[in-house]
Amino acid sequence: MEKFMGGFYLVSEWISRFALANLLWLLFTFPVGIVVLNLIMVESKDTSLLIVIYFALIAPLVVFPATSALFAVSRDWAMEKEQETVIKGYWNYYKENYKSSVKLGLVLTIAWVVTVGDIYYFCVSFPLITYVFVGFGLFLFVVTMYSFSVMVHYDISVKDVLKKALVFSVAKPWIGIILIILTAMILFVSVNQLRFLLIFFSFSMISFISISLFLKIYSMLIEKK
Repeated sequence: MEKFMGGFYLVSEWISRFALANLLWLLFTFPVGIVVLNLIMVESKDTSLLIVIYFALIAPLVVFPATSALFAVSRDWAMEKEQETVIKGYWNYYKENYKSSVKLGLVLTIAWVVTVGDIYYFCVSFPLITYVFVGFGLFLFVVTMYSFSVMVHYDISVKDVLKKALVFSVAKPWIGIILIILTAMILFVSVNQLRFLLIFFSFSMISFISISLFLKIYSMLIEKK
C-alpha cells in the first residue's frame, strides 16, 4: 500500500509539474498565441503577411525568454535539482535569462524568417530545391532547441551558445532525429486528437525531452574526453 501511494504521489507530482510549467509558458507567450490563432483563421494574404511580420518582431521579446525559462525549469527536473515551487523557479529564470534570450531570439528569428521565406518562394518556383530548405529547417529546429538547452546549462555569451548548439547538433545527429520525431508525434497527437495536451502538457513535455537528450549528448561528450 505504501509503495502504491508513493508511486501515486510521484506520478501526480510530475503531472502537476508539467501542467503548471505548460500553463506558465502559455501565459507568458499569450500575445504571440493570439497572433498564431489569427494567422490560422485569416484568409487574406496581405493580412497573413502583416501577422507574420508582427510575429517575427515580437517573438524575440516574448517567446524566447518564456521558452528559456521553461527549459531552465525542465533542466532542474532532468538533473533532479530541488525547486521551491515551479512558479517561483520559472519567474526567477525568466528574469535571469531575459536579455540573453532576446539576443538569441533576434539571431534565430532572422534565420527562421530567411528559411521559411526560401521555402515559400522555392515551393512555387523550384519545388525540388524546397526539399533542401526543408531539410535545413529541420536542422535549424534542432539547433534552436539545443540553443535553449545550452543557454540554461552554461553561463556563456550568445555567440558561444550558438557555437555549442551547432556542435551538439552535429556531434550526435541521430539524437537530433529522435528529437524531431518525438516533437512531431507530440504535436500531431495534440493538434489532431488530444487538444487538451496543448494547454497542459505538450510544450513542457517537448522542453523536458529536449533538455534530457541534450544532457545525454553532454555526458557522452564528457566521457570521450
